[in-house]
Amino acid sequence: MEQNKITEEVAKEYNDLNYQLSQLPLDTDMDFNNNYDTVEEIGERKEQLEDFYGRDNLEAAVENLEDKISESEKIDMASNSNDQSELSALANSESDNVKEAVANNESTSEDTLGKLAESDNEYIQQAVANNESTSKDTLGKLAESDNENIREIVANNNSTSEETLKKLSEDNNEIVQYYANQNLNSREQVEDKSVDQADKQIEKDIEAYNAERDSGKSMEESINNVMKGEVSEKTETKENLVNSDNTKDQSTEN
Repeated sequence: MEQNKITEEVAKEYNDLNYQLSQLPLDTDMDFNNNYDTVEEIGERKEQLEDFYGRDNLEAAVENLEDKISESEKIDMASNSNDQSELSALANSESDNVKEAVANNESTSEDTLGKLAESDNEYIQQAVANNESTSKDTLGKLAESDNENIREIVANNNSTSEETLKKLSEDNNEIVQYYANQNLNSREQVEDKSVDQADKQIEKDIEAYNAERDSGKSMEESINNVMKGEVSEKTETKENLVNSDNTKDQSTEN
């Protein structure tokens, strides 16, 4: 019996049907080459194709279709995909350009980035070093690279650990030292700002609490109002109370 010829369109449709079934519940916003909206409809169409062409033949056609995907298409997929399993598969590509695109994608998992960091290709390693999704452990390993460019990029990565940055701040390369120290200093400034904001909030809460107490509320009620942030709606601040008292005094004098 002559085998029914599987066209590229049929292979694409079968691949889409399988993918839709693997992504349950169905995402109605996804664009596929078919108009099947329910699991039953997708399942029925899949069975029709398998009965007509044969499941093994269809799977072989899909595999052959994937082999035909151009490098530029794979690079585009690697750059824009947010599917970690797809990115992991693309990371096994024979093309270094595709691997580099995966390494640049912030949706790539830490495990995949860790494997790519072991590449002999400098540009792939640089992409991993620049990716803020890269784990601290992987960045720590890349910081030990003999390549100054890679160490420089690690020193400039916001995800690099403080321990690694301190080591790089003593690097024999001045540029690496500069970026490591800049990174450390910026973190200290952020931390100082956070502490300053926390201190101001504490002062504000104390002032609000005192205003609540001055208005005659109990200690418990005052604390609850401050914690709920209801003070501004129900109670004047201490400063406003003072201004209000001064206004009343001036009215009395007049």
